[in-house]
Amino acid sequence: MPSPTQGHRRAIMRLIGVFKLIKALLMTLAACAALQLTRPEVTDWLRRWSGELGVGPYRREIGTFVSHHLLALSEKSLWGVAIGAGLYAGLFATEGVGLLLDKLWAEWLAVVSTLGLIPLEVLHIIHAREEHHHIWVGIAALVVNILIAIYVAVVAYRRTRDAKKGANSGDSPPQSEGDKSGGDNSAADKSGVGIANSGRAAPAQSI
Repeated sequence: MPSPTQGHRRAIMRLIGVFKLIKALLMTLAACAALQLTRPEVTDWLRRWSGELGVGPYRREIGTFVSHHLLALSEKSLWGVAIGAGLYAGLFATEGVGLLLDKLWAEWLAVVSTLGLIPLEVLHIIHAREEHHHIWVGIAALVVNILIAIYVAVVAYRRTRDAKKGANSGDSPPQSEGDKSGGDNSAADKSGVGIANSGRAAPAQSI
């Protein structure tokens, strides 16, 4: 039966696993959206739709983003986004399923992948600041990912250490009752032989 500490750890790991699966779903949607933008009929519809968003709060900004940034991507860039997002989706899905199943390899994989993405998030924040965009969302995501990486690394290290201790203690298994009784019997046999030899030597000395 797991201890309360182990139950708490597993609950947090399952929560992180669900978070990873949500990221995998978002990456899958991004890959599908990038593939759809390679179709001319979709880009034509988006261009007409963005041109009609000139009235109302934030509508002009949305229309400008769609027409000047989203639709400005080349087909090669869109395929690159689709492939990259698809790879990240597979990575996040693997991590999420492994964490839900309480696998040690999934914890180390989550640590490596999360730490590997932190430099990219820092560059994104710097770029957003240079473009005078809001950076609070990026900073919040960066802090969350750093905390997740630290927590998962500590848990994975402790589990690896405990597994090594268990393997080392298993190299010299304790003696069973049968082995102990067998050892006692052999000791008794040796003592009996010694007594018999001493009994034989006593008459010779008397002569």
